[in-house]
Amino acid sequence: MSGTSMAAPYVSGVAALLWSARPELTPQQVRETLESSARDLGTPGRDFIFGHGLVRARDALQRLQ
Repeated sequence: MSGTSMAAPYVSGVAALLWSARPELTPQQVRETLESSARDLGTPGRDFIFGHGLVRARDALQRLQ
């Protein structure tokens, strides 16, 4: 499996983890944290194949510290 159908549950789970750690975050803040902590894959920056890259839960949580 690949693509957004496979990525969506992982990204949703990490978003829920961020909100459980910091319930006061806005949806935009969660999105920015997810995007800034993702490991870039493929062409540098957001691209058609990999989007923002690989979601990294630990790095996202560390950005909230």
